[in-house]
Amino acid sequence: MDPTAVLLAVDDNKVVGHLFLYERSIVLGDRSLLLGLIGDVAMSAERRSEGLCKLLLRSAHAHFRDRAIDFSVLFAFEPAIYRSSGYVPMRNTTRFLDKDGTWKTLVHRGGMAAALGAMPWPHEPLDLGGPVV
Repeated sequence: MDPTAVLLAVDDNKVVGHLFLYERSIVLGDRSLLLGLIGDVAMSAERRSEGLCKLLLRSAHAHFRDRAIDFSVLFAFEPAIYRSSGYVPMRNTTRFLDKDGTWKTLVHRGGMAAALGAMPWPHEPLDLGGPVV
């Protein structure tokens, strides 16, 4: 799956961080909707703890809001990093296509969601209809 956008943190013509934005039609509970997905987040080691990730996430959220996307989801190795940007742990059972080509359904412990509008994230079954990013 190709990203719909790539956001870069650049300093002195050098890329010091990035994140990729994806959009996917999914099923959440009994409704279909367009979901924003964040993936491939990386910061150079010497630039961590400067708030650059938070700035990239703020830009990602603005992009999704401009596209009338109400939720952003990511799958984090370090969930604590994303809490200050509005992400909460997901308790949803999540169906996705695994790297081995099989469909899996589980509660992904690193799954996090941010509500970008007035509606809070619903903890209903989530079908990504494809792989995680």
